[in-house]
Amino acid sequence: MNRICRFFFLITFSTLLILSKVFITEIYAAPTNDKKIEERNVMQLESLVNTLENETQRKNLVEKLKMLIAVQKNKNTEATNIGLTKKIFSALSDSLQKFVSEFQILSDGVALIPIKLSLFKDNFTNTDWKSENLIFLWKIIAAIFGALLVYYVVREILGASRLRLETKETKFFWDRLLTILARLTIDLLPITALLLSGTILVEFLASSARVSNLGATIIRALFVAGILMVTSRLLLSPAMPDLRLLRLKDVDANYIFVWVRRLTYVGVYGFALVQIINHLGAPNEISTLLFKIVGLFFALMVSVLILQVRGTVADVIKGKKGEKKVLLVLRKRISSVWHILALFYLFALYFVWALQIENGAEFLLRGSVLTALILIFGYLSAVGLSQFTRKIFALRVEVKRRYPSLETRANMYSPFIQRAGNGLIFIIVCIFLLEAWGINAFSWIASAQGKDFINSFLTIALLIVITVIVWETSSALLERYLTSSEKVSARAKTLLPLLRTSLLVVLSTMIILVTLSELGLDIGPLLAGAGVVGLAIGFGAQTLVKDIITGIFILTEDQIAVGDVVRISSHSGMVEQLTLRTIRLRDLAGNVHIIPFSEVTTVENMTKDFSRYVFEVGIAYREDTDEVTEILYQIADELQADEEYGQLIVSPFEVMGVDSFGDNAVNIRARITTKPIQQWKVGREYNRRMKKRFDELGIEIPFPHRTIYFGVDREGNAPEGKISLTETKISRHPPPRGRSKQAYRNKSSVPSFNEDDGVLDGD
Repeated sequence: MNRICRFFFLITFSTLLILSKVFITEIYAAPTNDKKIEERNVMQLESLVNTLENETQRKNLVEKLKMLIAVQKNKNTEATNIGLTKKIFSALSDSLQKFVSEFQILSDGVALIPIKLSLFKDNFTNTDWKSENLIFLWKIIAAIFGALLVYYVVREILGASRLRLETKETKFFWDRLLTILARLTIDLLPITALLLSGTILVEFLASSARVSNLGATIIRALFVAGILMVTSRLLLSPAMPDLRLLRLKDVDANYIFVWVRRLTYVGVYGFALVQIINHLGAPNEISTLLFKIVGLFFALMVSVLILQVRGTVADVIKGKKGEKKVLLVLRKRISSVWHILALFYLFALYFVWALQIENGAEFLLRGSVLTALILIFGYLSAVGLSQFTRKIFALRVEVKRRYPSLETRANMYSPFIQRAGNGLIFIIVCIFLLEAWGINAFSWIASAQGKDFINSFLTIALLIVITVIVWETSSALLERYLTSSEKVSARAKTLLPLLRTSLLVVLSTMIILVTLSELGLDIGPLLAGAGVVGLAIGFGAQTLVKDIITGIFILTEDQIAVGDVVRISSHSGMVEQLTLRTIRLRDLAGNVHIIPFSEVTTVENMTKDFSRYVFEVGIAYREDTDEVTEILYQIADELQADEEYGQLIVSPFEVMGVDSFGDNAVNIRARITTKPIQQWKVGREYNRRMKKRFDELGIEIPFPHRTIYFGVDREGNAPEGKISLTETKISRHPPPRGRSKQAYRNKSSVPSFNEDDGVLDGD
């Protein structure tokens, strides 16, 4: 609130500055010689009458007027065809030329100051002039002294009442309001008494218009300064926080009050002093120069105020952290340079006023007010657009349930639409700002060049909108088909995303070509050049071309599809995505493998149409293979009858028979056919049940081991197995680093097999 109030007061004093300068400009307008102008007008009218009465001169005049009309039409036609940028620079050039001419006039006036000062000095030494001005000054001093005496008497009478109001406690609203009104009345009474008494005394003592004007100037200055101070004291109340209308801290209230007093004294009393000097008979050039010096000092004071509050106002423009801000980037940029813009505007206003450019102050005032209104309109439009886009893109719960990805897509386009809308608002605001500052932008829009530009802009915008609608509609339909339908083939899952990508490429190419065409570029040479560049790229990027061609054949032949589990070279995993150039696989560990089609020589598809799980069942040599085969069929029948796994099996269980004799087991090969990708799930469940059944029936599933054979003699007797056990002394040395004492102690007692003598020895 404190920052906003400071910003408000800054704008208020700038407005007062503008109004004061407009008022002063009109008061001190350069006098004109009306009598010479009237004589010149009479002579011109008489010459015109003589021309019309003479037939030959009248015909010549008509021909000249026709020629001027034709020339003016040609100028208007050329002016309408001038671009907007040229119009802007032309307006700036005209303004600069006027500025230079006015500055030259001011320089000529300043050059006459020494001559005027010498004349003023001669008049000052004149005895008659001295006596006349002494009487004049005595009457003015008497009137002002009397008015000030009345002011201080009334103020002293009301002082006790004012002191009681300042010390009075106000707990309730109505009590506070009555106290504020009473204090305002007490503050206004002395100033009103000053105005009334001063006006009466000036009129009573005035013997000439000169005395009346000078006295009225002083009384008016005192009254205006008093009113401004009473108003600031009413709003800020620096000494009484309870009666303060604005919610400000004591420091901020006193800061603003001090600046109000400074600007009031300089602005009111400074300009009044210059008027007094002028009424005393000083030359107009000196008065004008002093007047502009006071105005410059006033502008410098306002610039100091701007620099002091630049950080506070910048924070107000940026806004508080966490709040939703419209045009965030623009506000940040303005907050960092607003003081520069304000200083530029302030001194531009001063120079327009100081150089007395015709209608300059009015032009700046009108442009400033219109600029403020246009910027407020633009800000409100941006806020309304933000709320409108937020509401229009809000989806109901049923729509979110039916189209899960629609909210994500809507949120993706919402910022784009908002930025496009903000851009359009920015363009409209700029056009109106140009109009506000005298640059006729609407005439350029109405010209042939402007109409062509708008038509091209609307064509491009309409094409973009139609393209986005086509793209989003097709994407939504494809996505809904792929997600909602349960019987979508793997081929459809593979080719439809590629179709969507191809559609995006076609639409983007079409937008680019039409945009270039609407901008006036001939796309024929561009297409030819693109063909040549494409051919060069084709020769230079043969691997890329090979990737695309190989990919097209693999996709059209339906060798692999999204969701298949494949092995390509040394890489294996599930196919996640297929493009025209690469295959993306994700393995069991979650690693992603991206393989260009040009590196694909052999594809091992493990889930094409159906899948099979192959078993290698190893049993001990002493087990009956026929009995084990029967048990395998029983387990398969149980799995087939299972509610969860039975629907995954597509053909009966097959036992191919005894496949091989291993070192420690007899291997029986079997297989089971399942739906694609389900072979591992079914196979693992079969292995689990087979292990449990073999354990129940006591069927041995051998594990890797070695049988030691000692051999037999001719009579069939085996030799004795000689085993020698030796006691190993425990070392008192600590065990090696990294081993426990028990492991080190057990190391010496582990038996080892010696193949040479066929006995078990200790170490």
